Amino acid sequence: MNLTKTCSVGVLLLGSTLWAIQASAETEVWQDVWQEKGNTAAAHTTSSVDWEQRALKRPQAPRPTAQRWVSPQRVAQRPSYDQGHMETIPVPEESATPIQKRAGPVEDAEVIEPGATQFEAIPPGSIFGNDPSGSRRGCASCGHGGGAFAGDCGDSGPCDECGPDGQCDFGWEVFDGCCGPFLRGLSVFAGVDGFKGPLDRGGANGNFGTNEGLNLARPLGDPWGCGYQIGANFVQSDFSGASVVTADGLSLRAPFRRQYFATAGIFRRALGRGFQWGLAYDFLHDIYYQNANLQQIRSETGFVLDETYEIGYYGAYGVATDKDRVIDGKLDPTDMFVCYIRRNFENGGDGRIWGGATGNGDGLLGADLWVPLGKGFALENRINYMIPKQGRGETAQSRESWGLLVQLVWYPGQNAKCQQKNPYRPIFNVADNSLFMVDRLAR
Repeated sequence: MNLTKTCSVGVLLLGSTLWAIQASAETEVWQDVWQEKGNTAAAHTTSSVDWEQRALKRPQAPRPTAQRWVSPQRVAQRPSYDQGHMETIPVPEESATPIQKRAGPVEDAEVIEPGATQFEAIPPGSIFGNDPSGSRRGCASCGHGGGAFAGDCGDSGPCDECGPDGQCDFGWEVFDGCCGPFLRGLSVFAGVDGFKGPLDRGGANGNFGTNEGLNLARPLGDPWGCGYQIGANFVQSDFSGASVVTADGLSLRAPFRRQYFATAGIFRRALGRGFQWGLAYDFLHDIYYQNANLQQIRSETGFVLDETYEIGYYGAYGVATDKDRVIDGKLDPTDMFVCYIRRNFENGGDGRIWGGATGNGDGLLGADLWVPLGKGFALENRINYMIPKQGRGETAQSRESWGLLVQLVWYPGQNAKCQQKNPYRPIFNVADNSLFMVDRLAR
C-alpha cells in the first residue's frame, strides 16, 4: 500500500516537473516574440495562434494584412535588405476595416509595362490636327519646294513660314506670312524721312515728312535666275510751308513739298557664295517752289564671300539735267561712287556700311539696316551724308546734303525673315532722298 502511494506521488512529481519545463520554454518563446514585436497586442495574438497550431494542431486560416508605421529607430535596427518605414502585420478578419481590406492586392488588375507612354494619333480633320486641304483658312499648302521663290517657303528650313508640316497656320494669311502666291515679291512700305540739299539754300529750309510706296520683284524667266523689279515712292514734307530767300533777294514760297520717285531694274542675286549684280533706272519729279524732273542710273556689283559677309561697289550716275530752271540755276543728279561691306545676321536681317566720293570730289558716308520684326514685317533704316569738299563755311553749308529714312516694310502673304534667302528679293530700294541726291549748278 505504501509502495503504491509512493509510486503515485513519484509519477505526479515527474509530470509536474515536465509541465514546468514546457511552460518555461513557452515563456521564453513568448518573451522573444514580445521583444521582437514591440510588446504589442498584435504580436501576442500572433504568438498565441502559433502556439495553438503547434499544441492543438489547429489549422490556421489566412488572415488579411494591414500596414502600420514603424519608427526610424526600429528601421535602423533591421537588416539592410528589410529597411522600410511600413511594416505588414496580420489583422484579424473580424477587426479588419473596409480601408484595410481595400489595401490588399486586387485581382485581375491591369498591369502597365514600363516604357514610353503611347498616345493616340490626332485625326487630321480635327480642330487640333493638320488641315491638308487648307479649308480652315481657304488657302492651299505652301509647297513651292525649290520653285521660283525657293527660300521663303518649302525649302527654307528654319524660315518655313507655314509650319513644320508645310501647311498653313491659323491667322490672317495676308498678315502672318503664309500662303500668298499672288502676292509674292510685293513689299509695301511707309515711314518718316528728313533730308537737306542745295535747294534749301544753306539750311534756310528744313525738310521733314512722311513717305509711302511699294516695290514688286519677280523672276525674269531666264536660265540664269535673274529677276526684275519696279516700284514707286511718294514723299510729303514741309507741312508748315517753306519760304526760301535766294541770293538775289527773291523770296520763294511753297505750301508744302511733294516728291515722286520711280524705280525699275533687273538684277541677279547670289545665295551662299558668288557674284551678284543689278542695274536700275530712277526718275524724280520734285514739286517745290519750282518743279524739277531728274533721272539717274544706279548699279551694284557685289561678291558674296559666305553666308555672313559681302563686299561690293555701288554707283549712281546722273543722265538728265533739269534745263527748265531759270530762278536759281540748273539741277543735276549727284554722281556717287562708293564701296560697301554687308553683314548678314544670324537671326535674320542684314546691315551695310559704305564710303566713297561724288563726281564733284565731295565725300560720302552712309549705312543701311534691314531687320525682320515678325512674320510679315521688317524695319528698314538708311542714312547717307555728303561731306562738301569746301570743308566749313558758307559755300560748304549751302552744298551740304544728307538723307535719313526710317520705315516699316510689309511683305503681304510672305515671311519677312525668309526674304534674306529669297533669290528674287530686290537688290535696289526704291529711290528716295538718301539714294537720289541733287546738286545745283551755277547759272
